Amino acid sequence: MKPLPLAEVEDSARCQFLGILFNWGLYGILVAQTCTYIATFPRDMRINKVMVYVVFFLETTQTTLLSYDLYQTFVVHFGDAQVLERMGLKWFSVPLLAGVVGWIAQLFYAWRIYKLSRARKISVIVMLLAFLQLGSAIAESLRARTAATLPGLRVQQDVISVLSGTFWVLAMVSCDIIIAVVMTYYLLKLRREFYYDSSFFVRRLLLLTVETGSVTAFAAIMAGLFFVGKPGSEAFNIPGFTFGKLYAVSLLRVLHSRHRADASAEILTFPVSLESPLSSQQSSSSRVDPRPFGPARTYIASSLRDTRAKKAVVIVVLFLETIQTTLLSYDLYQTFVAHFGEAQIVERMGLKWFTVPLLGGVTGWITQLFYAWWIYIIARAKKTSGVVALLAFSQLITAIAQAIRAHIAATIPGLRVKQDPKSVLSGTSWVLAMVACNLVIAIAMSYYLMKLRRDFLL
Repeated sequence: MKPLPLAEVEDSARCQFLGILFNWGLYGILVAQTCTYIATFPRDMRINKVMVYVVFFLETTQTTLLSYDLYQTFVVHFGDAQVLERMGLKWFSVPLLAGVVGWIAQLFYAWRIYKLSRARKISVIVMLLAFLQLGSAIAESLRARTAATLPGLRVQQDVISVLSGTFWVLAMVSCDIIIAVVMTYYLLKLRREFYYDSSFFVRRLLLLTVETGSVTAFAAIMAGLFFVGKPGSEAFNIPGFTFGKLYAVSLLRVLHSRHRADASAEILTFPVSLESPLSSQQSSSSRVDPRPFGPARTYIASSLRDTRAKKAVVIVVLFLETIQTTLLSYDLYQTFVAHFGEAQIVERMGLKWFTVPLLGGVTGWITQLFYAWWIYIIARAKKTSGVVALLAFSQLITAIAQAIRAHIAATIPGLRVKQDPKSVLSGTSWVLAMVACNLVIAIAMSYYLMKLRRDFLL
């Protein structure tokens, strides 16, 4: 097998890496949404719960398999350009699993359209397009399995191969567009028919419908354009790896929208069809009271009136962690994509001296100071709060020392072999300070919260 051109190697590595990177990011959003759903709707209909759990299981399976492929390509066979061409498990994880998740989401929307409008014909059309999307996804999966390599998938241009890929993209795009247009039409009609107090919620549903439908349709269109417009590239993998996650995130977001509706139930009156399609038959007594589950919502959505200091803490922590993730992703890209196969690059420190000990230490310091303040608020224990604050500052100082040491070392092996007393002391002190502070926080919070519980029960 002849070696691949350097440009083709970089293109293949870049597209696979970016596709899996976006998949990881969307999976993190999906995990947060699933946890929020479980906390916010503990008494939801069983079929709703089963749907959410099945989608989460399928998407977890997809991310696991894609991560395994990534590990095999960029770690086990690092530098082997031929491995970049292998299909691996992508024939199963991308078209098949994404097709099944998309099918579930589209059937959910078909049912939602029927409950909202009682329009059977339109709901049937959406269902037929959903089944067409699923069938073409299975056909595309079989084609990818037969091709065995990613270049082989691109060069298979027989009629059946072209039709399977084209039908899959067209079925996704047409189904998502019909869902968005139909839902928008009936929501606008509903807004005109019901009194003005319902307009706020209907506007939110309109925005939600357009967002969810347009995002999934846009990803499918981009994958089709990349596949047709760049025949020598694997750029279609970048949006292709995110199909299932986009459908899953959209589905969970629609289910979460009911929480806002229930929160406004005292001033709004909605028809049954605006409830969740699969739980619209619930009696009013079985509805979830949103007030006990407010903390399960995201901070920004549930704490708009919080103090300025708390908002600043949350924004600063989010900013620092966004910088850390961005810089670590850049280091990974430089190591495994831009310099694919160069063993010396793996040893470089890059920006890790800044992203890991320094940013991690600053974020930990802010969090630990917050816990020190929280312990003082609930228990008025100045000594315990002072101990936590001192340990937090010692953790920050040793994190800065560790960052300086890593920057001087310049390479990761150099950091390991530098075993002078100061180097050993800085690394050991950082770990000990973190562990000690976190243990004190856990023990103190558990003790004072249990004491608070006993006081209230008495």
